[in-house]
Amino acid sequence: MEINLSWLMIPCGLIGLAVFFGLLAIAINYRVRSGLRYPKQMNNAIARGAFNDMNTHRHKRRFRWLAGIALIGVLALTAIIGLMALRILGLIDVPISLLLIPFGIFGGFAGIAGLSMQREINRRL
Repeated sequence: MEINLSWLMIPCGLIGLAVFFGLLAIAINYRVRSGLRYPKQMNNAIARGAFNDMNTHRHKRRFRWLAGIALIGVLALTAIIGLMALRILGLIDVPISLLLIPFGIFGGFAGIAGLSMQREINRRL
């Protein structure tokens, strides 16, 4: 005698979707609340003059370098994602390791530069 439990896939799938969308709604709610708190902190910091020292030549030069490194990293990541799309479509024949290694390197550059800029801003809040 064979037991057919294929009908259980529908309730299990619906329960799984409900759990997924519930967790997604909680995450979105948390993100919106924390996102609304951050501009208030920024406005208070600007009002008390926390960012006035960033207008010096030394800080401007540093932020230009960080922004430039982040921009180069993001543009390189965009180009590599385009090459990966061309590879998936079969228009070019490139080994995946030749795309993933620069993806990790340029992603690291962009991530480190972005985190450094965020750290400078958060230090003044």
